[in-house]
Amino acid sequence: MIPVAKPDMGDQEFAQIKEALDTGWIGLGPKVDKFESKFSGQFGYGHVIATNSGTSALDLSIKASDLSGSEILVPPLTWVSTAFVCWYNNYEIGWVDVEPETLNMSPDALQKRITDDTAAVIPVHYGGQPAEIESIVEIAHDHDAVVIEDCAHAVGTTFQDKSIGTIGDIGCFSFQATKPLTTGEGGALVTDDDDIASQAKL
Repeated sequence: MIPVAKPDMGDQEFAQIKEALDTGWIGLGPKVDKFESKFSGQFGYGHVIATNSGTSALDLSIKASDLSGSEILVPPLTWVSTAFVCWYNNYEIGWVDVEPETLNMSPDALQKRITDDTAAVIPVHYGGQPAEIESIVEIAHDHDAVVIEDCAHAVGTTFQDKSIGTIGDIGCFSFQATKPLTTGEGGALVTDDDDIASQAKL
């Protein structure tokens, strides 16, 4: 069998796990606070809210946003969570085709598909390669739609020297076992919007 991902962990990681368990905090606690702070500092995010998964970060981003409209647009090439969170929150799912070269959401296809009923757009930075996020944001904001960047595959990725997750309204990361940065399971919502961050924390 060829494993999807084989973790590279040694004494340092095991010591950190023991240190976390010794604090008595199994879920939240000082390690989570430190992780949020370091993640924010390294990549330049105003607010980082850790979650139990990337799916939860996407779900929370919809719940924390002041959305108007009946549909959310997503690419068809992604993990199911990108679309499922729209369904969880009673939004219609609209599909926007991808660029054949990058497999990321096509700005041209988005321009043809977006309407005034579009509440949000969720582009995916597929396989660590950034989408044409500035064009996507411009198109979405012209229709008063929120942009939620699905950054699950793309920790550390930049677009024109800007960290992905900082260009749209919200960025959502996954730290599941097969991702470039893993915490075993886990995720994070990042944003520079104080109101969205406050709602997400609540």
